[in-house]
Amino acid sequence: MRKSSRLPIFSTNIAGGKQAPAPGRTEPQPFQPVDICRPAEVDGEIIRVHGGAEMDADTRAMFAEVVRAAKRRLAAEGGA
Repeated sequence: MRKSSRLPIFSTNIAGGKQAPAPGRTEPQPFQPVDICRPAEVDGEIIRVHGGAEMDADTRAMFAEVVRAAKRRLAAEGGA
């Protein structure tokens, strides 16, 4: 008969009744948002933003000001 190579993810701590990670395993990590490219609108122009979560209203306002400042600087330096 063939032995199963599957190991349990958790083993039981009999004294405390809590589950502890099995040897060689780590605790499950909390959910992290997926790091993807998201669209953000600044003055009618769609800008792609790489990040992990949707921006709230304050963050969108700060981002818009950074984009505007970058455009002003580019124009002052003789760029497009």
